[in-house]
Amino acid sequence: MIRTGAKFALLLGCYLLFAGQLSTDEVIAGVCCAAAAAAVSFTVPFIAERHFSFTGVPWAKLIGRTLASLASDVPKVGMRLLRPVSSAGLQRWPLASPGDDPRTTARRALVTLAASLAPNSYVAAVLGGRGELLVHSLAPAEPPHDPEWPL
Repeated sequence: MIRTGAKFALLLGCYLLFAGQLSTDEVIAGVCCAAAAAAVSFTVPFIAERHFSFTGVPWAKLIGRTLASLASDVPKVGMRLLRPVSSAGLQRWPLASPGDDPRTTARRALVTLAASLAPNSYVAAVLGGRGELLVHSLAPAEPPHDPEWPL
């Protein structure tokens, strides 16, 4: 019973830590989530067909290697993910955008949505004052020739 109470307190603490704020609503939600998780962790060992034993696990070695691989992999993956976001994939597409009447605004919104649905590209910005769309493409693409509906 003490272990279940300790699990409840730990889960509640984690919930409130990750919630990022201490308000009445978050405390109530945290208590509900922690109670449900503690109840599940209390009942699962009784109904489980398999039981696990974590004795003999070299925790220091396991945690050390995990943190070392995390420290080395995060920068590698971060740089790889930043590569397609770089300005090399940005293109300027012509967009006829005279005025700010509702019809022109709706056309710009539809063009932005339609151009962003393609798996190769998305509209990063609408440069209405310049009459251009700033489009990011994963693979090089030719800008469309129709400035009214550039899709």
